[in-house]
Amino acid sequence: MKLKKKCAMNLNSYIFPYLFNLIYYQSSSVEITLPEVPASVGGTGRILSIDRDLTLRDAIEKVKLHAGIKSVNVAIGNNQNIDSSLIKTVGICAGSGASVFKGVKADLYLTGEMSHHEVLDAQERNTSVILCNHSNSERGYLKEFKEIFHKQVPENEVKVIVSEVDSDPLESKTSFRTE
Repeated sequence: MKLKKKCAMNLNSYIFPYLFNLIYYQSSSVEITLPEVPASVGGTGRILSIDRDLTLRDAIEKVKLHAGIKSVNVAIGNNQNIDSSLIKTVGICAGSGASVFKGVKADLYLTGEMSHHEVLDAQERNTSVILCNHSNSERGYLKEFKEIFHKQVPENEVKVIVSEVDSDPLESKTSFRTE
């Protein structure tokens, strides 16, 4: 895996490896680019270039599995197919990635949330979208952050506690149980 640093590091820089593993793991030939975006204009997402075949269906299943969630929202880009179109580039941004993706060409955007019109715009540009809810795109990284933090600050000085009950406030429901 090659990481090219072209902009300042921030929280997305630390969350990125977690999101990277959601989509594509156990690869030795991946190029990750940090677009040059002034901090005052937008955040710093990542663009992932993949050299193996990855269908949208595969990407969806990997995101669900590694994020530990049952469902995601998906918009299939115009002229794309869930099983036959191959994903070669992925725009990734934890949280809300729409502002970061402006002007970024990718086969797939992976983020927590985007507005209806931002998703429609992506589809028009032949880009598929996977939305896993804002905090689901960030929350899975907390256990890894704890490890990274304690490499810098000993646990006897500051104790990091990652909640075992915290969860995304939004749930997808297909049926409702009445009491």
